[in-house]
Amino acid sequence: MSTPSPTSGTNAAPLLTGGMGKKRTGLFALCAVTLVSAAVAACAPDADAPADDEIFAGENDITGTNNKMGLRLVYDETSHRVNASVKKKLKTGDALRLRVRRGRLTIESQHELDCMQLDVAPALPLAEGATSVTYQGPVVDPDLLASVYNQDWIMGNVAPRMLAQLAVDGADAIVEACIVNDTTATVKAKLQTSLQYAWDAADPNIDPQYIQRQSLGFMTDTPSATVHAMHSMENYGAECVKELGDIPFFESQGAGAWGTYDCSTAATTPSCDAAQWSNVAGACKPGAKIAVAKNAQGTQWTMMCRGAGENKRFDDIAMIGHDPKSGKTCFFQNKLYDGTDGARIPHPADVEKSRHVWDAPKGYCVTCHSSGPYVRSPWIDAANVVPVVASSSAPYSVVHASAQGAARVGGSSWEMPKSLVSSEVSSCTSCHRIGGGAALAHYPALAIAAPHHFGAHLWGDATSHAALARIQACAADANAEGCVWAAVNQGQQ
Repeated sequence: MSTPSPTSGTNAAPLLTGGMGKKRTGLFALCAVTLVSAAVAACAPDADAPADDEIFAGENDITGTNNKMGLRLVYDETSHRVNASVKKKLKTGDALRLRVRRGRLTIESQHELDCMQLDVAPALPLAEGATSVTYQGPVVDPDLLASVYNQDWIMGNVAPRMLAQLAVDGADAIVEACIVNDTTATVKAKLQTSLQYAWDAADPNIDPQYIQRQSLGFMTDTPSATVHAMHSMENYGAECVKELGDIPFFESQGAGAWGTYDCSTAATTPSCDAAQWSNVAGACKPGAKIAVAKNAQGTQWTMMCRGAGENKRFDDIAMIGHDPKSGKTCFFQNKLYDGTDGARIPHPADVEKSRHVWDAPKGYCVTCHSSGPYVRSPWIDAANVVPVVASSSAPYSVVHASAQGAARVGGSSWEMPKSLVSSEVSSCTSCHRIGGGAALAHYPALAIAAPHHFGAHLWGDATSHAALARIQACAADANAEGCVWAAVNQGQQ
């Protein structure tokens, strides 16, 4: 798009700096002090000059959430439509184009979007008192509101046909819109984001620019009207930063923007003589990476990249943030087998880059991480870098879990499994929390310090044998006689 040439001279003022009814500077201020001269006529604004929101300094003024046209996308739960809004009515010849689809969001995909492939969206009647114009998008297929990752993906039961379908379809529910002059094909605004981010945009209490918010009473037993679910990783990631502090892996590049992290630079975990216990991304593979860092608040951040392939690709990328003082924890999971770029892992709250790797927030993590934020195994312990939780009574909670669970964000309840506290296991629980849920049901040794983990000699006395028997019985049937469960200490919320 062409822009007006700057006025000559070292003290030249900008051509346009405000809209109608706003205080003018630049040439308008110059005109005000020269009204008595013959140049008055030359100072009159050109009726054909572009509006101030159409003078762009570059690509960043056109593309992304901060585009100068004020293009914004919102998913409306009532109508089941994605609508677009702009600051004011478009000019004659301009059209707003909009599409919703399954696909793959990457760092490059928004810039590469072909706007002319999108359908034209009609303008809705201007509501009384409205300052922006809304354009109606299509009804959203309910399947796009659900994750492509079901229990089979989570438990590692991944068939070749599933991988083939994912490679074709992608894991993201995408909403995208452009403002285009259909005569000249000039793109004036371009925005591509996730359906979940557009969903959050419908809630005025969730700030899309990540301005520091007041506490909203998170983790209450019964969510109040002031507790708001966050469907997008961008907003949930920002909430985690608010609660846990900065993530040291990512260098800040201004408000809501960070550099990326290269997981290949992290420490390589030991070889697979002690295989990993997670089924995600298959059996233990050589070349897995793990990085640990602590921020000024004392929060411990752990990044794990598994399933290494060529070109720094990792099938499974996960991150945990845990504040040992408050117990507050956040879990982040990549788009399994899809968001695999380990060389450019974005900050989860980066509104332009997050979905290059990260999936929407999920509540299923605590079903396996029920004893604490870290799942211990011989393989991971051999790396000797994962933090150790202080004791079985240490506080442990997931940030914003009550509101997330009430809205079933990610298709799960976000409920923290209770811990086993039967009297027979007291010799174990004096130091260790024995979490229930999938961890105990599928991987009982994760919670019970099984003989092949710590050595058979540790189970030699009658008290230990009784504890082991009780744990195994409760792992097989949580409702068996003698299985006593208690809520986890979630600390002060």
